[in-house]
Amino acid sequence: MDAVEIVERARRMGIVLSAEDGVILARPKGVTPPDLAEAIRALKPDLLRLLARPEPPAAPCPGCDGCAFWRHRGPWVCERCHPPVIDPLERFAVPVSPRRVDTATPNSRNPLIPDVIRDKISAIETEARVLGWPPELLYGGSFWNFPRALSSVLDDDDEIIEVTRDYIAILRVRRDLLRFARAH
Repeated sequence: MDAVEIVERARRMGIVLSAEDGVILARPKGVTPPDLAEAIRALKPDLLRLLARPEPPAAPCPGCDGCAFWRHRGPWVCERCHPPVIDPLERFAVPVSPRRVDTATPNSRNPLIPDVIRDKISAIETEARVLGWPPELLYGGSFWNFPRALSSVLDDDDEIIEVTRDYIAILRVRRDLLRFARAH
């Protein structure tokens, strides 16, 4: 068993492991089985490195001005630029001053995409990302580039009716079925 497996096993048992001042803490106290406690002692250096919590961000994301961050293991990641496809172990929000809120650009992630289209894509984004669709194919704004982005072929009245690994099915206003295929 390695350090990652120990942390995952503890989490499945409802035990939260953390590292503070070179000591590994297991919460709640007194529920760690003896075999897990022995494995924790045996791999203490690896666990200390794995559990070392990186400093939370001190300022909003430089790319989009977002204030919400998440991490599973590793560094903090902007939630707006990189929506989580897996369940984050931790979340963090940078405190925002009232002055900054007034000057923030709304919808700064995809400013050229109409709100109606953005909302339709956002509704299926998590499912599409899990199936391997990159954000560039969902939100890219250019119609003439190849491959085209979903946002460039979707109209206001269209409905997204199916998301698969290979295509996203769009029911057109004229009730034509269009399959937006991912280039291989």
